[in-house]
Amino acid sequence: MREAAQQVLDYDLNPAQALEVIQGGSNLESQMDNLSNGNNTTAEQLIKVFRHCYYRSDRAPLTLFSGMAEVLSSLQNSDMQLAVVTSRYRVGANGEPTYGVLWELQRMELEGPIRSYCGI
Repeated sequence: MREAAQQVLDYDLNPAQALEVIQGGSNLESQMDNLSNGNNTTAEQLIKVFRHCYYRSDRAPLTLFSGMAEVLSSLQNSDMQLAVVTSRYRVGANGEPTYGVLWELQRMELEGPIRSYCGI
């Protein structure tokens, strides 16, 4: 989001401001609409740049929040069933199917554990 704001708006969005934008909308479209002050053309540009940056294959893997590895391990050890629900976008910036949730989990070295937790 910060990269999109920089490229499209020439604005350095700090982490607190990015969090505020994220909390201000339930999906990327509404978040970018808010960031663009309701300018549809700018919002579309922000979305395009965001998706390009977020879904490129050379991007560093996502990281777990602090303590989550331990939580996942504890769930696995207790035979607790876990469901993963995500709104992770599954189409690349060019509209073609691209990297999805399992790809991201593989990059985080969690695909195996998540598959065993969730039965996917």
